[in-house]
Amino acid sequence: MSDAMKTRIFPHRNLAALAVVAAVLLGHPTAKSDVFTSASTFVNKLNQGYYFENFAALYTPGEHIVLPSPQSFQGGSPTFQYEIGTSSGQQGMYGVSPVGFGTSLSVLESADDFRVSFTSGNVMAVGGNFFLTGLDYSALNSGTITLTLSDGTIETLPSSSNPNDVFRGFISTVPITSLDIAGPEDQTVEKWVTINNLYVGSIPEPGTFALGALGLVTLLVWRSRSRR
Repeated sequence: MSDAMKTRIFPHRNLAALAVVAAVLLGHPTAKSDVFTSASTFVNKLNQGYYFENFAALYTPGEHIVLPSPQSFQGGSPTFQYEIGTSSGQQGMYGVSPVGFGTSLSVLESADDFRVSFTSGNVMAVGGNFFLTGLDYSALNSGTITLTLSDGTIETLPSSSNPNDVFRGFISTVPITSLDIAGPEDQTVEKWVTINNLYVGSIPEPGTFALGALGLVTLLVWRSRSRR
């Protein structure tokens, strides 16, 4: 093969390699989240800051005031914004304080569910305690919670009166736009979806690393071509 032919083929081979690197680094756009059952392990991963909400401002001891849906939340550095509303969009919610959990947010109607809508566009991670409460506002040891993220992740966990058993955290490779928190499918069962200690945060986006790697590969290709 002549030097001229080698020179023509070389760029195409490197472009192919460049495409492979891009595909690997950018990942599949529908990649699902990593799931964590330990709050401490989850929080340690949030190395770009996070916003923690304990819903204390929505609870008055001895009172259960109906709150309109949705409720807006904002905080952290960088700033994270989201709304929590009921799935029906009609019924409200209220603050409770189950024994062992502290201040929490619960739906008003047992047949209702929660939806968290992230509006700041920078949420890559979300975690919290997700459980069911009864008529006396105590955490229940029966029933299941189903968590569905916008990236396609679905996680089911049993309700428990032990906060350590009901934590779930998620870190995604794409921005998270919503989290649905659903109770038992049997709507005749009086079990209320409840959440507390909600974390939202961000981690370095894979695209950041991918762009840097693509720049490096492009430079190598250019240098190789310039030497021929």
